[in-house]
Amino acid sequence: MPWYVSEYIYQYYMITVLQKLNFFEVLLLSVGINLLLYLLSIGCYYLIDRLSRRKSIQEKGQAFTRKDLQTSIYVLCCNALVFVAGVQLWHLGIITVQADAGIPSILPEVILLIIAMDFLMYIFHRTAHLPLFYRLIHGRHHDHESTNAISLFVMHPAEAIGFGFTLIFVLCWYPFSSVAIAVYIFINLLWGTVGHLNKEILPGRWSSALRKSLLGTTIFHNRHHQHPNYNFGFYTSLWDKLFGTLVPEKDKP
Repeated sequence: MPWYVSEYIYQYYMITVLQKLNFFEVLLLSVGINLLLYLLSIGCYYLIDRLSRRKSIQEKGQAFTRKDLQTSIYVLCCNALVFVAGVQLWHLGIITVQADAGIPSILPEVILLIIAMDFLMYIFHRTAHLPLFYRLIHGRHHDHESTNAISLFVMHPAEAIGFGFTLIFVLCWYPFSSVAIAVYIFINLLWGTVGHLNKEILPGRWSSALRKSLLGTTIFHNRHHQHPNYNFGFYTSLWDKLFGTLVPEKDKP
């Protein structure tokens, strides 16, 4: 079967199935999807960590605690609830999802999602570092000065919901295709996992070239954990460069 035919079938199937599910079935589906993404992120972390021969970015690794595991499960549940909220808004017509989007439109839509979310997440992240929000909410994520396999999911539940509704806000403004949304969510998971590694996965020359091209690499986000007032970007360092929040050269290793 040609790949473009399978894409159309996927879009139609996703829309048709979601339309027929009741609230509790959507909730169950959401928990399953988010559990799969959670395990996929952890698996990628350990796989990359084992295969990479690069030195650890930080000498002291982050301890794996029961408290962190519990927090990551809470975040998983929050992500599942955000998915359910998105589906409910779709049922109400507030969010529009295309079931028959043309294949050529998927890549531009994914790029649009990445650009819009990168800017909004920069604003959200920088706001989270204001003293009040940092003390009450975001400081939980910075308990991890280094990283481990669940660092991506160690955050205050309110922050997880906030990030989720940032995506919902974007989806309310444009009728993205279901495939574009799915691809973006996968990229988001992969980028978040790579950003919270304790090893750079690329050779030094490639890593340096990517940083110069404004992509947010492992080292870029790792420096944020070392210097919390800098490097707020997620997918890129563009907004940090524009607003003067890149880690100063004197603080770079």
